[in-house]
Parts: sequence; structure tokens; C-alpha cells
Amino acid sequence: MDSLGVTIDTSVFKDYLNPEKNTNNHIDTLLAVLARKKYRLCVDEAKRIEGEYEAQLNPIIRNRDETDFARQMLQFWLVVNPKTPLPLDMDDDLMTQIKRVIIERKESLDRIFVYVAIRGNTRLVTNDATHILDRRRDLRKAAKKVSADQVDFLHSVDAADTLGEWA
Repeated sequence: MDSLGVTIDTSVFKDYLNPEKNTNNHIDTLLAVLARKKYRLCVDEAKRIEGEYEAQLNPIIRNRDETDFARQMLQFWLVVNPKTPLPLDMDDDLMTQIKRVIIERKESLDRIFVYVAIRGNTRLVTNDATHILDRRRDLRKAAKKVSADQVDFLHSVDAADTLGEWA
């Protein structure tokens, strides 16, 4: 990928607005630094991730005051900042490997977030411990099989803590 890419799960954007989950404003820091470094969101060409963002986050954005900084930050990431669309093939070898790790049928969007992160050779920032973070080792093995050496799956706290190591 030519530009700096990052894949961010919907859970992180939702937790951004929850003071109990956005401890020490770590998500504020993460999103601001990534924006300053000109990172782009990686999404799938089929627009499944963007559809998830729209369904889950647009109602939240609409209900916030227009001058609210959090609303402006979310709009930057979801509307203003250019995205990097990546091909999505639900039947290729990579997706088959991911399905062996994330076996729950209803978690197809989690699989897509993981797939996009691997195809883009990016970090996936997620707060989904159950389906992604707890299976990090096996997901990284799938990434290595397609030579995606920059891929990692990070909780938002860990991502914010390691920002200095990012390009």
C-alpha cells in the first residue's frame, strides 16, 4: 500500500464516545495522532465496513451537537478523510483461513475487518477481545501465509501506547 493505512473496527469509534472505555482519553490520542500522520482508513471495496460504520455511527453523530469535538473527529474519520478500498473475496484462501479462526457465522464483519487489515498489511485496532484479540496469534499466522508482515491486531489502549513505533 502506498499511503499509510490503518483498519479501525467500529467498536473503537463507539468506545471513543464512552468515558468508561476511553480511559485517559487514549482513543482521542490515537485518532488525533493517526490523523496528524495522515493515516487512511482501510475498507473493503464491497463497502461492508462503510455500511457498518454508517449503520452504527451515523445515528450517534447526528445526535451530537455540530460544534462537539467528538462529532468533528468522527466525521473526519468517517466522511472527510480519504479511504483506501481493498478487494474483498469471501471465497479465497485467506478468507478460508480466517473463517477457521473466527468460526462464528454471525461474525462475518469481524472476518472482513481482519481480511482488510491483512490485505492492506495494516494494523487492525479493535476492542473486540472475544472474536479477534483473543485469537490474535492464529490470525497473525494467517497473515504471515500471505506475506503480510506489518499486520497486527491491537486493542485501542495498546495501539495508543505504541504509536511512537508506527510509521
